[in-house]
Amino acid sequence: MLRVSSVCMKRVMISVVRSTAVRHQSVPSLGDELMKTSTRPRRRRNKALTPAAAPQLSDDEWKTVAIKYVSDIGAAFAEASAMNKGSIENDGQGNVSIFLGEGRGYFSMSLNATSRTIDLISPFSGILQYVHYPDTNSWLHTKDHHDIKGLLVRDFLRVGCVGLPKI
Repeated sequence: MLRVSSVCMKRVMISVVRSTAVRHQSVPSLGDELMKTSTRPRRRRNKALTPAAAPQLSDDEWKTVAIKYVSDIGAAFAEASAMNKGSIENDGQGNVSIFLGEGRGYFSMSLNATSRTIDLISPFSGILQYVHYPDTNSWLHTKDHHDIKGLLVRDFLRVGCVGLPKI
């Protein structure tokens, strides 16, 4: 018959208790300590952008910035559009149409003063809205935060145009 001393049995019980405690995370791990001392901020998903969430300009400032931005984009597409037998129409009031050539469609950008957005119609992506951010001087999509210039170039190439606009 095998006899186990009470001292030996206590050692076995202590080791079982310790291993269970480690398994159930009651003892802090090295990773927990690193997380406490980390100075890097945690990344969070951005909420959908709305004009109210964006830093605000006065109505006149917003309109001036928007008209200049849309006109600059139209001018940047002028040479590339001509290479594809297209044309540019700019009324000077914030409405720009970029015709991409026969059978390829057009981009249309117009200002929406009520929602303070640029409304873009793309032959590939459809209707999109962009909000202005003065701190970076960029126009970002209201839902997924992509820049308007990137989408214009991407769709320009997707519809079969050649060349690149000078954005």
